[in-house]
Amino acid sequence: MKAVCIAVLSIVVLSVGCGDGASPTETREYRELETQLGTARAKIADLEARLDGAADLDAPSAPRGLSVITGDGEVVVSWLANPEPDVDGYDILRSRRAGQGFAVIGSVGAAATDYVDDTPQNGTTYHYAVAAIDDAGNVSDRSRDSAESTPRPEGGSVELHEFSVDPESSGFRFSEAEDGPVDWDADGDNWLDDDVDIGYWFDAEAGIPYFFSDHEDVLMQDLGFHEELWSIDAVPTQGYTVFSTEIVAEHVYAFVTPEGHYAKVRVTDVAPLVVTFDWAYQTQADNPNVAPARNPIPATVGRRRAR
Repeated sequence: MKAVCIAVLSIVVLSVGCGDGASPTETREYRELETQLGTARAKIADLEARLDGAADLDAPSAPRGLSVITGDGEVVVSWLANPEPDVDGYDILRSRRAGQGFAVIGSVGAAATDYVDDTPQNGTTYHYAVAAIDDAGNVSDRSRDSAESTPRPEGGSVELHEFSVDPESSGFRFSEAEDGPVDWDADGDNWLDDDVDIGYWFDAEAGIPYFFSDHEDVLMQDLGFHEELWSIDAVPTQGYTVFSTEIVAEHVYAFVTPEGHYAKVRVTDVAPLVVTFDWAYQTQADNPNVAPARNPIPATVGRRRAR
């Protein structure tokens, strides 16, 4: 149709003005038809573009396999690549409410299957979703999977010294973990200070190192050998002991503070006079998500300080 329209208009244009010997391009009729021809070509181009768009009205499928890895002030969002060959990229969405209120926080190209959100606040829970976009601009529904994350602070290479040898560097407060070791008995009453969660004790007679606490509401649990601190997604909400737990190198330990905050440490080295570990602490109370997390389910564990 396009070729026929243009051919007819072209023949008419060429035939105008030829009867009186004047050049066809110098007549008013020629110029008018030339303008009509240009308009027709523009309309045809527009119709072709609309036709191409009509051939791709279907949006891509919703992305699948959404997951998150929670860090210190950041969340890595990952998903599976869409199967459609015309996918042009992905929008990453975030909300403070589950299933609603999502807003786009970033976009990536078709080759990407992850995105680093470095804007979250530690201790705040976020919900993530992903949408696919094709090269015609069609946007998919949000990913059917949902991913929840609560970033939290973490640190490494804390050294606690044996409490009877170096008391000023033998205690640890999870809420102030970034400050490192503290005095376990600053008030001098031979009891672990109220604001200190745990200390390091080496039983010389038995040759066994311990994390210890004389607070009944400081809970602890050995989670066994793990190659990395992040190997534990979320710490347990039950099965804890009190007062002490034996320390084993390369084991991860979960703790619950009197205020209901979960924490974990991974022992990297232990000797009679010093234990070294990495840590992560959840600043949101009653949330066992200490990362990386995949759809964590917060659990409420109520306690009050015994002393």
